[in-house]
Amino acid sequence: MSITRPRTRRARPRALAGALTASLGLSFGAAAQTSETLPQIEINADAEQTATGPVRGFVAKKTLTGSKTETPLLETAQSVSIVTRDEMDARGAQTLVESLAYTPGVGAPYPDPHGDWPYIRGYFSSQYLDGLRVVYSGGGGAVTMRTENWGLERVEVLRGPASVLYGQNAPGGISNAVSKRPTAEAVRSVELQGGSFHRKQGAFDLGGAIDADGKLLFRLNGLVRDAGTSVDGVHNDRRYIAPALTWNITPDTSFTLLAHYLNENLSPRNFLPTVGTMLSNPLGQIARNRNLGEPDYNVYQREQHAIGYAFEHRFNESLTLRQNFRYADINAYTRSISPTGFANLQANNRTVLRSASQAWRQSQTTNVDTHLEARFDTAMLRHTMLTGFDYSAYDESTRSQSASAASIDIFNPVYGTRPTSAWVSAVPTLQKQERPGVYVQDQIALDKWRFTLAGRYEQVRTSTRNMNSGATTASLDDSAFTKRIAALYLFDNGIAPYLSYAESFEPVSGTDFFGAQFRPTRGVLHEAGIRYQPQGYNAMLSAALYRQKQKNITMTDPDPTHVCAGNTLCSVQTGEMKTEGVELEAKTTLQNGLNLTAAYTYTDAVYSNSDAATKGKAATSVAPHTASLWADYTLQQGPLAGLGMGAGARYTGSMWADAANTQKIPSFVLVDAMLRYDLSKLGPSFKGMRFAFNVQNLFDKVYYPGVCSKTYCLYGEGRTMTATLGYRF
Repeated sequence: MSITRPRTRRARPRALAGALTASLGLSFGAAAQTSETLPQIEINADAEQTATGPVRGFVAKKTLTGSKTETPLLETAQSVSIVTRDEMDARGAQTLVESLAYTPGVGAPYPDPHGDWPYIRGYFSSQYLDGLRVVYSGGGGAVTMRTENWGLERVEVLRGPASVLYGQNAPGGISNAVSKRPTAEAVRSVELQGGSFHRKQGAFDLGGAIDADGKLLFRLNGLVRDAGTSVDGVHNDRRYIAPALTWNITPDTSFTLLAHYLNENLSPRNFLPTVGTMLSNPLGQIARNRNLGEPDYNVYQREQHAIGYAFEHRFNESLTLRQNFRYADINAYTRSISPTGFANLQANNRTVLRSASQAWRQSQTTNVDTHLEARFDTAMLRHTMLTGFDYSAYDESTRSQSASAASIDIFNPVYGTRPTSAWVSAVPTLQKQERPGVYVQDQIALDKWRFTLAGRYEQVRTSTRNMNSGATTASLDDSAFTKRIAALYLFDNGIAPYLSYAESFEPVSGTDFFGAQFRPTRGVLHEAGIRYQPQGYNAMLSAALYRQKQKNITMTDPDPTHVCAGNTLCSVQTGEMKTEGVELEAKTTLQNGLNLTAAYTYTDAVYSNSDAATKGKAATSVAPHTASLWADYTLQQGPLAGLGMGAGARYTGSMWADAANTQKIPSFVLVDAMLRYDLSKLGPSFKGMRFAFNVQNLFDKVYYPGVCSKTYCLYGEGRTMTATLGYRF
């Protein structure tokens, strides 16, 4: 069927069909639009884009994450990168980590099908979904809320401290995934996918207006996957559905319901010994697909429910109230036989000791963020004032058991064993956390100047209780005030330099040898950057030079007589990490069918104040140099019109495996590739169909992404291929 698009006052005639075919990647709506059916118009990209809606191509020009107000990216005085739906589709990204693989400053040292663990500027990154925090559980991440890439419209990365607007966070930054929202324009697409490791997947995405007036809009997307992974016996099965409904109550009031259900059937992934992976073993190399657990016994199951809403009411042209809310309930069960500790290899270079464990975890998380946006003038100043209150409550109950298990031969594993002793139960615990906070932000415009002033006060109350006795075993009560100051200047030629200062705060649980409660970590950032949005081109270029520091990091107590629970050395809070770096990024989508994204990152992360063994040493698992380049091109004319090709390369420099800087993880380069074809070019009977073939790690490079030490290590993913057939109707 022919799809038409409304004209706007800024539209002027020109051919658009070829550019759309290129920029939409695997979003199969483009496959239904040919030069014969698409109106010959041009739509101003800036006027059309919103901070949560679809973006044509790779270049998003508005952001909500950077300020909680819909602000042009060019006017945001902090490092922000945006990965659009089209870019995710073009590269065949299946997870959050894969979506961010070409983003500067972002690393993923832990390749794990059970969770996404991105690091930003050397620090573990807090994750957000639709602006609300996704709580991370320390117990292997078993009750961490997952995001499904198929249900996302974009992913935004805010680099640097984000505590002023979002509360407790590490100083590296945050990633915020934005869900697909209901749209007035009809969305009807399905796809089938197959690939490496017996991958079989089906997905659909439906949406549009329910009534003729467009007051009720809906979106429903879902996915079913049965798949393995690069490790033998490790599953990656998923069931996902996400309904959404928008009620435009009046022209000034809207309510969007956002819900999802996710069910996963996975398997624990085990560490391997370093000797035999990154380091040579006289008996040989451990196979990349080696499972040191029990494939027929180990299970990792997670069920996740979430429901929330985004409410907005505009009182007048100057005053708008918004409230975002989400409640999530997650149940997880894990059972495994796995290497004891971190895969310590025995003296014979082939035996690894193992133990058995199982755990039941359940969590409930409530997040609500309410803020009032006021736009007004004072003399020559134009203000966008944000005043908000947010609150989150998190409960997690844990029951676990452990037992003995037989050892395993890493070169000739024999499976079939079960626990060799009776289960021993640990004390069941219930952990509760509450986080109320208030914040104020003023974005001020003075001619071509843009200033940002912001401050936040937050409290964090955490307690851990013995579920058998009811006694409180640990408690933490912290508070902090954080602030942010920034200035930016907009030149007429599209260049915007800026300066930014920001602070972070993150509580730390536990006590030292003397029983003193650990203080929160504190982080500060000084950043100078520049963006360039060239006139007449759909492109965005950015560069940032920064220095940041985190204080109060916990380190191992250097006094060997200070022994704490579990007969282990205590911790002291004397650590400090200083990070300096440069980040460069370029994104463009051109009318001739070319998409391009390029990035380079230099990161110098050192322990600037710690014990004698680590002071002045480089931080572990942080590569000083990373770079990436992706380009894809779709032929616009001729007999091969509709054929798209793309390739990319990702470089990660060597990094230290240990805090004493005695063992390095080698550098590596990964190459990705893509081939796609708009099948509608074959004739009317194929209208709306598109085929795509993606390969990650094309040359099957053996590499170690960052989680390695002198005793344990993990391989990176080998060559992974996916073939996708999509249909838009």
